[in-house]
Formats: sequence, structure tokens, C-alpha cells
Amino acid sequence: MPTYETISDYYRRYGHGQPANQQVAAYRIDGPDVPSFFPHIRRDFYKIKLLCDAQGLLSYADQRVLVQTDALVFVNPLLPHSWARTAGRETGFACLFTEEFVT
Repeated sequence: MPTYETISDYYRRYGHGQPANQQVAAYRIDGPDVPSFFPHIRRDFYKIKLLCDAQGLLSYADQRVLVQTDALVFVNPLLPHSWARTAGRETGFACLFTEEFVT
């Protein structure tokens, strides 16, 4: 398992193809192929996720947050994080963007 992931790596790993723009990408979280686990690794992009009907455990640094319904999640590239679904199947939206996009 790698310890570092780029925005392109993320898109390839989770079946979103190749993002048209290497600085920002958005997608819908839905369907039977939504992974139930995202590993605890460092990434080179920011991520904002709106999770609906989510049931799982969000881990970051030394913290654990139990999510039992809807959640808005924001993570930055300096903070390794992971997600593990505990029940059901979440839906929602995600936006990934790099520091270059922000500046």
C-alpha cells in the first residue's frame, strides 16, 4: 500500500478515470462501486465531501469520529485520514483540489 497519493492516483484507484484538470475534480458518490474503505495515507490534495446517509468511522491524526447520518467533511493534504463504512451505503458529492488550484 502506498503512503502517498496524488489526485490522479486517487482517480485511477477508485474508478473515476483521469481528471480533465490536474488541479480540481468533482464527482458524485453513488452506485454499487463506492468503496467501503479508504486507507489512512497522505494525499497531495484537499478534499471536501458531502456524505448523505453515511454510517462509518472517519479517522484523522489521532482522532476518530463516528458518522451516523449526513456529514460535511473537509481534509487537507497535511493530515492523513481514512474512512471505514460500518453499515449501509453512503451517497453524496466530493470535490478534490490541489494547492495550485487555490492559489
